[in-house]
Amino acid sequence: RSSPHRDAGRGSFGARNATSCPTTRWNEITSRPYERSLPEQRDDDAPDERGTHVATIVRREDYFTAALDILATHAHAGLKQARLCAHLEVTTGSFYNYFVSWADFKKEFLQNWLDRQTLQLAETARLEGSPRRRLEMLIEFACKLPHPAESAIRGWAYSDHAVRDIQALVDRQRFDVVAESTAAILGPGDDAQRFAHLAMFALTGYQQTLPVQDVSVLRWSLN
Repeated sequence: RSSPHRDAGRGSFGARNATSCPTTRWNEITSRPYERSLPEQRDDDAPDERGTHVATIVRREDYFTAALDILATHAHAGLKQARLCAHLEVTTGSFYNYFVSWADFKKEFLQNWLDRQTLQLAETARLEGSPRRRLEMLIEFACKLPHPAESAIRGWAYSDHAVRDIQALVDRQRFDVVAESTAAILGPGDDAQRFAHLAMFALTGYQQTLPVQDVSVLRWSLN
């Protein structure tokens, strides 16, 4: 069946490229610039420390990164257009150069989070032929997730249907890639599924724990 989220619900994140190096692929994901249809926008109304108006250049990706920062510190209730623009030191005009409305921004932000923090990481892991090495990669990916922001998104999902749909998709895709890797070692069956559930429970529990624990605790749990 088809899905509006790039057929992500099928448990497959794209065709496997046997000639690609997973490490190289990971480096490409984390270092390449965000692909956007619009050029970088200047906000000529942003003053410098002396009160002189200078041009502030922001990218579409900057808004998504700033949203994660705000979620991490102010939870989902604090993610507002005014705070987002203030965080980037731009005016609302810069915001509307990229997004038609706040609802449009929210939709693109959630899709970006799904793509960059789940789909692309799973695709990279699937390029690794060794199941054990693949699990090691997935553990490293899990430890580098934006945990405080993801905790806020999960809380947001309880009051917003659109966020809940994306959160459920993220959970499903993460579970699937772990289950595939464990099944390659243990064989298909209940044991592989249980190990995948255990990994997901460890990640989710870590993200919801207060105060936030050192990431070494999560790494130990997943290992």
